[in-house]
Amino acid sequence: MRTFVCVDIGDAVSSALDAVRAELGAPPHAGDAHITLAFLGEIDERQASDVGSRLDSIVFEPFKIGIASLGAFPSRANPRIVWAGAGAGSDKLRALAASVDGAIAPLGFARRQRFVPHITVFRVKSRSGRIAGVLEKHQNTVFGTHLVDAISLKRSDLRGGRHVHTILHTAGAAR
Repeated sequence: MRTFVCVDIGDAVSSALDAVRAELGAPPHAGDAHITLAFLGEIDERQASDVGSRLDSIVFEPFKIGIASLGAFPSRANPRIVWAGAGAGSDKLRALAASVDGAIAPLGFARRQRFVPHITVFRVKSRSGRIAGVLEKHQNTVFGTHLVDAISLKRSDLRGGRHVHTILHTAGAAR
């Protein structure tokens, strides 16, 4: 199964990003907006169980992140992915991603070279002048804040041309 570790993003921010998706002519996220902390690729059920146990070992305090501005990978001039960035709190998000990397590295998963905290808003299939306009319009938009109080291991399945994500394990923050 194809898997990743993420922070799920709440409905308020997700709804704001769905409005941007609509401007780009894309369907809503259907409540599945997230920030990927680690992409694991194909793993089996035993490995998923091991990853879940390692995620449970991570200790972190709940924290807020701000989601603001749109950007693009690899660049605004040549967008393949349109994303919303994490602003305030992104230092804590980077630390959490490093903790995830450290926790799962003993299981044979490679550490990420560089972590850019973001939510994928839209995957560009064909170029359109609309994309540049939406990027420009929302370069300083604040989409909201989200309380990071859990991380999830998710499975990703392609169904009907869409990625459907299923939670396999959730590890909560210290309270």
